Amino acid sequence: RDVGARRDSAGRPHADLSALDADAALYDGWSVSVKLLDSDLVAAGGAHAKPLSVWVADGEAELEAAWRLGVESVITNRPRWASGVMARWRRQCERDGPWPQQPGPGG
Repeated sequence: RDVGARRDSAGRPHADLSALDADAALYDGWSVSVKLLDSDLVAAGGAHAKPLSVWVADGEAELEAAWRLGVESVITNRPRWASGVMARWRRQCERDGPWPQQPGPGG
């Protein structure tokens, strides 16, 4: 949920990483809105060895950000579409090599 989340100068929400650090031992993994997805959040999950799931990635830009940042799982209302898009990306990566990581939709 991004209500009450910190926001950057453009008004985009960001996860409270200090709260995630403080409570890391309480959770087996994190599930966050795709609106909060960025490289800092993925790095925080990795630092605590916590799998990261994002929801709801119903657009190609959101799905691509999750793919590039290597989140553990993606929740979507369009699973057939998402599966097809990711299959195409896997084939492309097998042919051309891995995609570089890029910041998520929030930065």
